[in-house]
Amino acid sequence: MPDPITIIVGTRDLLVPLQARPEVTSIPVQLFPPDDIRAALDVIIGRRPRYLVLDQTFSLSGRGAAMIDRLHADPGFASTEILVVAGEMVDQVASTAGLAPMPGELDWHGTRHVPRTRIRPGVEVQVDGTAARLVDLSICGAQVVSGSPLRPNQRVRFGLSSEAAIRIVATAVWVNFELPKGKPTPEYRAGLEFSSPNTELLRQFCAGYASVEATLTEPSTR
Repeated sequence: MPDPITIIVGTRDLLVPLQARPEVTSIPVQLFPPDDIRAALDVIIGRRPRYLVLDQTFSLSGRGAAMIDRLHADPGFASTEILVVAGEMVDQVASTAGLAPMPGELDWHGTRHVPRTRIRPGVEVQVDGTAARLVDLSICGAQVVSGSPLRPNQRVRFGLSSEAAIRIVATAVWVNFELPKGKPTPEYRAGLEFSSPNTELLRQFCAGYASVEATLTEPSTR
């Protein structure tokens, strides 16, 4: 059961367009600024709110997209409704509960606004000099699984081995601690956001190392 609470990442003004939905506005509200994502995620994961309200600008950022992606990947949030507010009109709010498209260019099926490519099994990358498995990749970020500890907001050196070695500074936007069955040691699954990436080299790498079902999203922006 979700916690009967509304969590806002942004300002309380985001509730104004939702006045027509008293089930969202009449329950307790907890507010987090967009620059305090770690604290917001701690509470969201701990409480599993009934509603999560995001500003559209934040939802389109790398961190916002990663947050939504993280929640969609967790079946425990199946009853959490994520509402994205753009402007002041109620009809500019979309809910992931029904995968309803929002005016603009948000892709609710993948919750990202750049294509991310599923990478074929066995491809390794370097995260701060330690080998990690590459799960998926886009021109803006990557999902990796590492045996070395990672923490949210940690800045790391990300390296791809290819004909032209790719080295990027990245930030861990979210991190999941996992203990896979049959393995004696834990793993850390993380979503990385790139800083100043070489987009052309990343596209070439995606094309060369994509799995059979490669493209996870087909959005039109970023």
